[in-house]
Amino acid sequence: MIDTGAVPNSFSFKAQTADDKPIAGTIEAPDIQEAGLRLAQLQLRVLDVEPTSRPARTRALKTEDFLAFNQQLAYLTQAGLPVERGLKLMAQDLGTGRLAETVREVAEDLEKGTPLAQAFDKHRSRFPALYGRLIDAGVRAHDLPGMLLNLGRHVELISRMRRTLWRSVAYPLMATAALILVLSFLGLSVLPKYVAVFRDFGTRLPMITEALIALVYWLPWILGTVGVLIVGGIVAWKLMKLARMTPWITDRVLLHLPLIGPVMRRNMSARWCDIVRMGVHAGLDLPAAITLAGEAIGSPRLKSEGDVIARVATSGSGAQPVADLSMPGGIDNRPPSFRLSRRSTDTWILPVTVTSLLELSTNRPDLPDVLGTLSGMYQQQAELRLAAVPVILVPILILCIAAVVVFVVLGMFAPMINLFQSVMHS
Repeated sequence: MIDTGAVPNSFSFKAQTADDKPIAGTIEAPDIQEAGLRLAQLQLRVLDVEPTSRPARTRALKTEDFLAFNQQLAYLTQAGLPVERGLKLMAQDLGTGRLAETVREVAEDLEKGTPLAQAFDKHRSRFPALYGRLIDAGVRAHDLPGMLLNLGRHVELISRMRRTLWRSVAYPLMATAALILVLSFLGLSVLPKYVAVFRDFGTRLPMITEALIALVYWLPWILGTVGVLIVGGIVAWKLMKLARMTPWITDRVLLHLPLIGPVMRRNMSARWCDIVRMGVHAGLDLPAAITLAGEAIGSPRLKSEGDVIARVATSGSGAQPVADLSMPGGIDNRPPSFRLSRRSTDTWILPVTVTSLLELSTNRPDLPDVLGTLSGMYQQQAELRLAAVPVILVPILILCIAAVVVFVVLGMFAPMINLFQSVMHS
């Protein structure tokens, strides 16, 4: 597809190059005459130009469908089967459905000569953000199957984290909903009569009961505010996804959340090390492999951290190392081409172990093995932290609900205790 800027209409064309090679695609222009002129400016001999209807808005693939598609694509490319042929076979096996339609459309674009990354980018509304760029990075690293499997592990971990969070909060949410119903019943029918009886006896209501009355009074407003915030948050998230701001949200919000943030940071570190390993194994130098990893993951924060490491590696800074990696006897026999300082590699997502081991192994032939070990280690840490989420979250939520229940019970029985005390003293 030829990108000609932000213009209103799209036209499909068939043309020939100067050496009589056929070419087909789409071009955007204000009208059909302008489309012909722009094609002529590209030194193409136009055979046919006609308006094309804009594709209807499509929904993204479900996580399970995308994981199945991504895994099959990885196996196809790993087996050496032509991608367009393999995708057609996949579409035939799938039959009907959104996934089969997507696979079929991508295969048709590939048969028209569209590059692999552009074919997926054309259907980016159905795939995760930066999927086309990640495929392009895999092609440049000469390891597209590895790149696809790397993304598959990441998506699967994020999917499991969502399921874990939902399972962790499902019971507390149901208990909270039941508690809200009880509070509503108390506030509408029981509490007003209850309070009137004790005031007739001249008993002063305790502070905790006054707080309970205030809570019941403000409960509709609190629930309304929470509902507005939830709906507004969902709408804002959808708009940010359309504006492709999800990497910014991930870096600025999700990575800083307790419990969730550490899992995501370790997972991103594992992906980064794995992609750098692929690049180095494919023959790229370390700075180029680091740049490739930053582009493939799509995190601005992680890319900036990698760029710092890449610049230091390129410049051969002679700063003091991050850790004391000198050889026994105080003699450092390492080549001075890659020395990292703590100040120059002030990383937050990437652990300091990464920069230290990169410094130790940068000029050694086993660098891919070191990066593979780091990737496996951080992936295991992400899995362990994910397993700890329900262990920590569920008790905290249950304790919060228990605290509210105790508050309600004390608020209801405190006036009765005061009444008994006043009767006994009288």
